[in-house]
Amino acid sequence: MKKHNDKFICIVFLFMIFAVLAYYPVKYVLISKGIISLDYNNFKEAEIKEGNSLITRLDNQITRVKTSLENRVTNYFPLYSNINYTYSKINYKLNSFMYNDFVFLGMNADNEYAFRNDEIFILESNVNNLMLDSMFDKQIKFYEELSKEADVYMYLPNRYEFTILDDNSITVRDKDKYITKLKSLQNDSFKIKELNISSIDDYKKYFYKTDHHWNAYGAYQGYKDIMEMMELTPKKLDIIETDTTYMGSIAKSSAQTDIKDKFMYIDYNEKYDVKVNGLDNSKYKPKVINKTDNIYYDYYVSYYNGMFGEVVMDYNNPDKENLLIISDSYAWQIDEIIASHFNKTYIINVRYDKFINGSLDYKNFIKENNITKVLILEESATSIFDMYNYGTSRKVLGN
Repeated sequence: MKKHNDKFICIVFLFMIFAVLAYYPVKYVLISKGIISLDYNNFKEAEIKEGNSLITRLDNQITRVKTSLENRVTNYFPLYSNINYTYSKINYKLNSFMYNDFVFLGMNADNEYAFRNDEIFILESNVNNLMLDSMFDKQIKFYEELSKEADVYMYLPNRYEFTILDDNSITVRDKDKYITKLKSLQNDSFKIKELNISSIDDYKKYFYKTDHHWNAYGAYQGYKDIMEMMELTPKKLDIIETDTTYMGSIAKSSAQTDIKDKFMYIDYNEKYDVKVNGLDNSKYKPKVINKTDNIYYDYYVSYYNGMFGEVVMDYNNPDKENLLIISDSYAWQIDEIIASHFNKTYIINVRYDKFINGSLDYKNFIKENNITKVLILEESATSIFDMYNYGTSRKVLGN
């Protein structure tokens, strides 16, 4: 019985090796003969039209099985990480010969397509346009209801697929129409502003190359834009570029090592009282760089430590207004700076703590805390679509 099992394992192992070795030559021949196409735009168009087709449903089921198998292998197979990084490097090198502009790297932890275009990593949602429309409509209703209780300000960092350039060198799917519609809904109690990117140089200046977050330059520009939108005067602050090599989440998920960032932060050290989930917390935002040999160590998360459901920053300015920020990790670099222009600032992140299975009675919350302004400061895909299903509208509005 044991010999039979060993024989079966050997056959499966040889089949896997043969499949990998045969994959690229066969794929290359099919492409060169024009039998299959690597035109990503055509692929996306087909996916959008057939969003609920049998093929799409089958593909989703295969993806779920694939993810389950990968999780098991990652947890129990020795040296899996080393093998995975080696395979990813080979995969990228070989794909580079077959793809023209956007080299497909695979999918990240959020099931987004990851691409690389020269020194820029690009993420693209796998959700089809029909679903995006539905998600967008739900968010619009959320902001309409919220703006009945206080003035609502939305700021959009607009990374990757939201950035439209004349040469189409960054975006792989146009989502500009959603921002256009959002802006058409502006009124005295609902205002929108976005990070202005008009060139690849702007993009490289404002975002980490290896991570999905904006860097300190992008965050500081966002802060100044928000102040302008709120008719307040921004503080003049310096950007500190450290010598710490930072390789963010996209580099990690695609096992890329040749593109690197330097971790940076905004030099801001004003004091304020802070409560985290109702308790005093003087160690909030440690802002310390912990050196490590792990090349994919997340300095962004460890430096700001913002993974909490509710944070209250009190600058003890009783003559100023109170602010509510509905946030995600994009706010971590500048929330305390924005808060310095107000009396108390309440920062809500529905991904954590009591909001995981709970909700916010927003009408009473706004009334009881005398909040006059609400700032939506999240990744654009989250603000516009709730792309990652955090359930913001449900948890805040209760529907």
